Amino acid sequence: VASAARIGHEAGSVDKLGSFFVGLGYGAPDFDSAALSLMRFTPQGALDAGFGKGGLTLTPLLPLRNRNRATVTGLLQDASRRPIVVGWRYVATAIDANVPAIVAARYTASGVLDTSFGERGVVTTRVDQTAVAQAFAAALDGEGRLLVAGYNGGRKLRNPRGSFDDWSMRAILLRYTPAGVLDASFGDRGVASQSMDLSPQVKRNGRDYLLYDYQHTKTAGLVLDRLGRAVVAASNGEDPPLLMRFTQ
Repeated sequence: VASAARIGHEAGSVDKLGSFFVGLGYGAPDFDSAALSLMRFTPQGALDAGFGKGGLTLTPLLPLRNRNRATVTGLLQDASRRPIVVGWRYVATAIDANVPAIVAARYTASGVLDTSFGERGVVTTRVDQTAVAQAFAAALDGEGRLLVAGYNGGRKLRNPRGSFDDWSMRAILLRYTPAGVLDASFGDRGVASQSMDLSPQVKRNGRDYLLYDYQHTKTAGLVLDRLGRAVVAASNGEDPPLLMRFTQ
């Protein structure tokens, strides 16, 4: 079981274990750091003492005291029984206060961060420097490469004929090597994308759609066919769903 978590800066302090258990919703209490929470249970439903610390492992997302939020949308296990958690977190930059970026983390079978993956076990990806990115689905191919499907978009240049909220919108598919690095042999430096032709009503709320999901329910699905090709489904809850297949 995986979820986002909000933890205090002090050692051993946990404010909330995530929406899966307590339904954070709005008005959650103050917190210091966004984190990833991973739990393993025995077949009888008890926390597995052989995993992490008493069945639970918490991974603070750096820097500490970032006061960000994190969302987990996928949990996989590779051929070596290593859990992989996928979702997104908010990051702060010099010009943006809260920008969603894709995050993935890999653990050993005993619940310790796998330092051979990404940067000490965690990889954070902004598809480009002017846009947001969110991950909704993940899969592992036959070579142990991680594929992540979701959405990406950004604000167009402000001009007299364009709206401040007229953001671009794309369905994206990322592929990482088993070491947690974007696979340069896939798409454009590891990222394949497809522009989504949304309805005028959705386009008018592009910023809200990407950042706040205001009056929209977007989701994405990902499966691999028998030839290892990724099949991605994208939907915004209003327009007809979009189904795409990508070559390897």
